[in-house]
Amino acid sequence: MADENACQEWLFRYQWPDGFVCPHCGEVRYYKVPGRIQYECAGCGRQIALTNGTIMYKSRIPLYKWFGAVALYNADKEISAAELGRQLCLTKPTAWLMLKKIRAALKTREGRLLLAKIAEWMSKRGERGLA
Repeated sequence: MADENACQEWLFRYQWPDGFVCPHCGEVRYYKVPGRIQYECAGCGRQIALTNGTIMYKSRIPLYKWFGAVALYNADKEISAAELGRQLCLTKPTAWLMLKKIRAALKTREGRLLLAKIAEWMSKRGERGLA
């Protein structure tokens, strides 16, 4: 299974393909906020979450579990919350919420693109999302 650091690196490259650019002031220098998946702009000092604009925003669920859920959903669109929870070591309500967010994201162009890219990346790594 993809580890948390690999998922963060992938998401960073997805969010900022040409390198970090502050959405508020355009500054390219940044600092990683220790213990969080956030970056602080060296220009204006604002903190930007790596998950901004994604279904993972403000989620306490680790990125590797989100990526795993996307891969499992991509492999089986009919996966139940109970099965997703079993495979990713999540409670059924948490798995249900994740599936709900994944399905809602598929209704938007940006959401479909992100989920397709995650599924493609996980597939290239030979992973189906199993914990």
